[in-house]
Amino acid sequence: MNVGPLTGSTLMKFIENKDVFENCVNEYFKRIDASRKGGISRDMLCEGFGGFFVPESEPQSKEEIERVCDTVFERFDKDRNGNIDRGEFGSLLREIMLVMAKGLGNTVVLVCLDRDGLLSRAVKHESAREK
Repeated sequence: MNVGPLTGSTLMKFIENKDVFENCVNEYFKRIDASRKGGISRDMLCEGFGGFFVPESEPQSKEEIERVCDTVFERFDKDRNGNIDRGEFGSLLREIMLVMAKGLGNTVVLVCLDRDGLLSRAVKHESAREK
């Protein structure tokens, strides 16, 4: 794992680059949708979602993870079919990144970056833009 600087602006620029962000959404959706049925079940989401963000220092209990997944499905499973489709998943990731960007504002925070995580992709995107 590497360490890198992160600001709200870093995340906003990443989200605003539609092609780059949508490519990440598609890639992560395919990783979680192991069955290739075009939808992510609640169980698939709970198992796969944590890999896209740096894990917290304390392990989360199964109950906490289930509560988060329940909330995600209540908010983002718009058609109430029990699966998060590609569009719903994109909305979920976008909202998470927007909330993080708003919370960070202009503050520079050093974060541990997972090789394939969204935060790592955002930092790499900004670094590439600066060159």
